[in-house]
Amino acid sequence: MAFSTVFHQVVKLIPRTEFESIVAKHNGDHRVRSMNCWTWFNSLLFGQLTGHDSIRAIERVFAHQDLKMATLGLAPVRKSTLADANEKRPVQVLEDLFQYTLKRAYAVAPRKHRFRFTGDVFALDSSTIELCLMLCPWARFHHEKTGKGAVKLHTAIDVANDLPQFVIITDGRQHDMKVAREQISFKPNDTVLMDKAYVDYAWMNDLNIGGVTFVTRAKKNCHFKVVESREVNRTLGLRADQTIYLTSAIAGKKYEGKLRRVSYRDPETGKWLVFLTNKLRPRCDDDCEAL
Repeated sequence: MAFSTVFHQVVKLIPRTEFESIVAKHNGDHRVRSMNCWTWFNSLLFGQLTGHDSIRAIERVFAHQDLKMATLGLAPVRKSTLADANEKRPVQVLEDLFQYTLKRAYAVAPRKHRFRFTGDVFALDSSTIELCLMLCPWARFHHEKTGKGAVKLHTAIDVANDLPQFVIITDGRQHDMKVAREQISFKPNDTVLMDKAYVDYAWMNDLNIGGVTFVTRAKKNCHFKVVESREVNRTLGLRADQTIYLTSAIAGKKYEGKLRRVSYRDPETGKWLVFLTNKLRPRCDDDCEAL
């Protein structure tokens, strides 16, 4: 089977010795008789890559003789044992393995992007993953009567190589801004692209003080005073390029200093977009077009 060959190639990118050292670190195979962590991980990986979203489906596919899973050192997968493994195996095994593979990917991934910025460029966002509340009662998201639960996956994608800098998983009700303030940090000279969910002027002020450049969408209730206006190329859709101060009583106290406000109208859709950034003066025309 063609996919079997592809799956074998993917699995062989993970050194078995490295995996076993991670398992030993977290005592993952302690008192395990039927399904060790290696089989547990590979069954989950196979289900993810092939779109099999149920334990029964994974069990059925692993039983297929043409896949020859035994050649990878994998034991047979049974529905009950996989369910028990998902409940009892230490999740730190998967977390450490993720960090190991991410480090390897960074070592070989290209480090080029079209922006002429000094540091790295990250796209910050979160995704909501729906879960069944009956199976995951800890993942309350909507009202319990709906039976729906969810988790949020927060990450910042490195634009140069399409790799995540980190992955943080919270319950579905967790606000993006709370996670950003408490668990996310960036290095000086980094540039962060983010949507309006992350518009918190106190946090943006901390980024500015730390030497981090940010670009975000302006909220409609953003009150400001224009202190400088620059000419723009309206043929590109640009409508304004301004230096502003925040004037509202709360925002003005939380963010110290100036911001750059760029408004743009998409020539094709007519959609009007307004951006805020602390990158006040572009170093070159390329930077101006990028912002």
